[in-house]
Amino acid sequence: TTAARELTLALGDRHHRRAELRVDQPTATTGTLRLTAAHHDTAGAVLRAPDRRGPIDRPFDLTVNTATLAWHHDRTSLTLNHAEEDRGNGTPLQRNHTTATAFVATTTGDAPALPGAPTWTATAYAQDQSFNSVFTGVTPDRTAETPVLDQFDVPATALGTSATLAWPHTTLGFDARHTRGETREAFLRVANTFTRERRAGGEQTFLGLFIAHTRALTPDLQLTANARADAWRNHAGFRRERARATGQPTRTDTYAATSGTEFNPSLGLAWSATPALTLRAAAYQAFRLPTLNEYYRPFRVGDIVTEANPALTPERLDGGELGLSYATPRAGLTLGAFAARLTDPVANVTLGFGPGQVPGVGFVPAGGIGRQRRNLGALRARGLELAVYSQIHDTLRLTADALYVDTTVSADAPAPPAPLESLVGRRPAQVPRLVLTAGLIWTPAPAWRLDLRARHTGEAYEDDLNQLPLAAATTLDLRLTHRLRPTGPELYLALDNALDAQVPTARDTLGPTNLAPPRHLRTGLTYTW
Repeated sequence: TTAARELTLALGDRHHRRAELRVDQPTATTGTLRLTAAHHDTAGAVLRAPDRRGPIDRPFDLTVNTATLAWHHDRTSLTLNHAEEDRGNGTPLQRNHTTATAFVATTTGDAPALPGAPTWTATAYAQDQSFNSVFTGVTPDRTAETPVLDQFDVPATALGTSATLAWPHTTLGFDARHTRGETREAFLRVANTFTRERRAGGEQTFLGLFIAHTRALTPDLQLTANARADAWRNHAGFRRERARATGQPTRTDTYAATSGTEFNPSLGLAWSATPALTLRAAAYQAFRLPTLNEYYRPFRVGDIVTEANPALTPERLDGGELGLSYATPRAGLTLGAFAARLTDPVANVTLGFGPGQVPGVGFVPAGGIGRQRRNLGALRARGLELAVYSQIHDTLRLTADALYVDTTVSADAPAPPAPLESLVGRRPAQVPRLVLTAGLIWTPAPAWRLDLRARHTGEAYEDDLNQLPLAAATTLDLRLTHRLRPTGPELYLALDNALDAQVPTARDTLGPTNLAPPRHLRTGLTYTW
């Protein structure tokens, strides 16, 4: 293996800067060391809607630094990576900072003593992450802000391992994971001082066994069968609050451990009707245990207060799909239809409005909303997906994708507390029914390439009550790439959101409050040697 190095530099408007270096260096033991380091920062854009801005509004700035050191030798690899992110969230006091470190070790080998002489793979990893964030309340004229929640430390750690045995048609394996996390925050501000402190968190443990099998039933019919069994346990859950001035406890909650087992099979068939046409069918089950964040960590965004819920239960999915794929060297099509039922989905459910005390949430300011993470009864989703491509010329390729999904709260979902309306028949927040994309790749010469991509997102809702619609929006991205020599540096010029479309991402009863990033121009160079 020879040494290889790659350097990428980029500049853009709003002080966008990015630099990334990757070095692959063979070692004396025939292994390879890889070092990757990257820096990205930008002054960002003001994402507050123009007609809702005030003197206090600032750009959403961002700084990210990452570094990875990896060693690969024969069948063993060791990887250590570290990342830090500092983000400004639109006002002087609203900022958050994240650090994350992870170590992964993987090794593979052969097991000739076992029947069929399978290969084996074993992996172990450790992760450590810390997060802090300040949330504020802003005056109606947006001239001043006051801190309302200071999450000064949100640590989380995880340890895990996995192992597999792989034969030509069957893979057998297990995995295990233990996660611990908590939030440490100051709240209830009185006379410019936080008067209370809260700590809440818990631990989760998972153990899973799985088997995957593929087999040709006939020369044209392929069977895929998978099964997975999981055992999980939530434990050591707590919530403690105290007066900061005296240290006197004001709340001491401990939560009983909960546990369960899940069995999730899946089955798929693929029939090659012709060399170009494949028909497929699949049925599957899956589950998701709510995260420690959903169980224990409350948060506040502006005047919207969302409470955690330690009584959440796992989400369970039952689904199936039918589809076909048709592909030739010059054109292709993929078409699929699917239906799924998600039982006990976790959602931020509106419980009341400010000003005043909202049961299950606490005090909510005037104009605010009190929500809590809750299990809805069920969501039903039915949809179609389509993807097509056409190589209409050796230098020109066109692509298009469409996704239509109709998702609603089904009739077996419980109504929220009176006097609020039932959620039955309403759509989940932030989920559009229709997403369309179209792309063009033009290579007029070997050294030149033009990529265009358009994306249309249909109307969605900001809230679970479907009272705050987010308008549909269409964006266009362009990227022009030029390689100076066949093995030389590559230059690019990119224009994101070229039409400067206003894409709403959040709103209240008066209209959109936040928008996606506006038009953004950047240029860069990648050099490999």
